Amino acid sequence: VWPVIYSSSHFYRKYLQNDFPERSYHIWIADYSNIPEIDWQFWQHTDAHPVGGHARGVDRNVFAGGFDELENMVLK
Repeated sequence: VWPVIYSSSHFYRKYLQNDFPERSYHIWIADYSNIPEIDWQFWQHTDAHPVGGHARGVDRNVFAGGFDELENMVLK
């Protein structure tokens, strides 16, 4: 199984980018201030998205692809 690397933009650039290049790994970036300049597959752009029934906000993410691409990443 090939991992998905989850990190903030800053941490990824500083510590992970050389060993886990975005062209070889699926990258999930948490960046709440800007669209990441890293080639990401997932982008967590907030941890405070309002959802009914929850007192606090929740994480909200974007996938850079279509449903078929996402389905191909899922273990079967």
